[in-house]
Amino acid sequence: MTRVSLDRFFAEERLKPHRTSAREIRDLLRVVDRALADAEVTAISIDLRYQTAYQACLQLATIILAASGARTTGVGASLDHVPGHT
Repeated sequence: MTRVSLDRFFAEERLKPHRTSAREIRDLLRVVDRALADAEVTAISIDLRYQTAYQACLQLATIILAASGARTTGVGASLDHVPGHT
């Protein structure tokens, strides 16, 4: 397992500094709650339920980054840099 610090992502310009607020975190948590509630709807396909739950996880990761003082830039969004992904 490789451990990568946020410093590396700042250096690669994949992250930029971000000052969050309680309101931003609260709003993102509402998005997570809504997505998780949607993922429980049995009238939609299991694939869509999974995708919706996955989106909730991505929002949680966004919250963690924001609380750490960072935000993504969109640079390096592909998995080309990950060993085993080509």
